[in-house]
Amino acid sequence: MMGQKDWRTKDVNAVPNGIKRLVDYSIEQASEYMASPEWTRAIFVRDPLERFLSAYLDKGARITKTQQGRRSNFISKQCCKRSPRCVNQTSSSPEGFFKIAKRCRNNHWNPQSSKISPKFLDHIDFVGQFSNIMQDSERLLRQIGAWEEFGRSGWGENKAERIFNSSDGRSHATHAKEKLRKYLSPSLQTQLVEFYYEDYENSLFNFSLPKSDP
Repeated sequence: MMGQKDWRTKDVNAVPNGIKRLVDYSIEQASEYMASPEWTRAIFVRDPLERFLSAYLDKGARITKTQQGRRSNFISKQCCKRSPRCVNQTSSSPEGFFKIAKRCRNNHWNPQSSKISPKFLDHIDFVGQFSNIMQDSERLLRQIGAWEEFGRSGWGENKAERIFNSSDGRSHATHAKEKLRKYLSPSLQTQLVEFYYEDYENSLFNFSLPKSDP
């Protein structure tokens, strides 16, 4: 993959592994790649409520200690300058987290539709779902002729598993629904649907609106 022998072993978001991302190219080159029929443009999206809850649990509820011994979390560092009041508000409940998140833009909770320029939507060739990542990743790799080399094996602790082998879509869906009911009140879900309105309205993403419990 791009000639890098250790591309699989490094986290592209944490340690440079030699694999170029779209942002690494000039605007002219990136625009060409996003429109050229010689390239396959694939995206993976996640149910907006699941994504918000994941952001809350990881970026709000997860508390760390600063060198000075103060409580801190990701959102307080990004959005309210490590304010103790902000830490308490964003870590105590999803509602408190949402009050700050909706006025502080960040890629971890911004609507996914904001990440793609409308002029390129018609050029997207493949849309995968996070909830179905094992099957969709295989479908994508087969579509571009890369399954045998990059997907069939070489993953897992023993480097003998297929890509995303541990992802069970059915159990994930069930577990996700249970977590949504546990953490997100009906009132907050309604607010979140409004906040992520453009994601739900985007036919490319094919999201279903959450169903109300009887």
